[in-house]
Amino acid sequence: KFPERVQSLIVKNTSIAGQRTLRLSPKGVLVLSQIVRYRDERFHAALVDVLVSPTSDPAHKSELSKAYAEIAEQHGFGAVTVIKQLLGAGRFLVKKRLKKLSIPTLVVYGSDDQFVPNINSQKLAKLLPVAEVIEIEGAGHEIPADKPDELTAVISDWVGKNSLV
Repeated sequence: KFPERVQSLIVKNTSIAGQRTLRLSPKGVLVLSQIVRYRDERFHAALVDVLVSPTSDPAHKSELSKAYAEIAEQHGFGAVTVIKQLLGAGRFLVKKRLKKLSIPTLVVYGSDDQFVPNINSQKLAKLLPVAEVIEIEGAGHEIPADKPDELTAVISDWVGKNSLV
């Protein structure tokens, strides 16, 4: 709503409303429809399975699932929270405002995102007047969990090239 307050923007694995593109992948929708009934470790395991790359190490997936379960226990992150996030995202309609956002924007997505179709990131970048798109090979939707060093390097490099301070 206030583009004059923003100097630059980094967007990761996003879907955009108002496009003729699926906001969530069919697999993401299927997993979410199945996991909302779980109240145990299966919820977090299924969520991790769709959010990280299918090539991620099973031990890493297990660690991440346990971390999600711990967060859920401490802060209440469960199926209801996931549903609320998705409903909020569904109401977030920005397409018409994007052309006014003429600031440097980095759009990053993981090549193995099973949750949000990558075409959404590419379409988003086309709607922005000043955008660069970078794919992180081998990363899923949760790029920080899959490829933290690669994501940090991409962001650091981009910020270095687009520093406005």
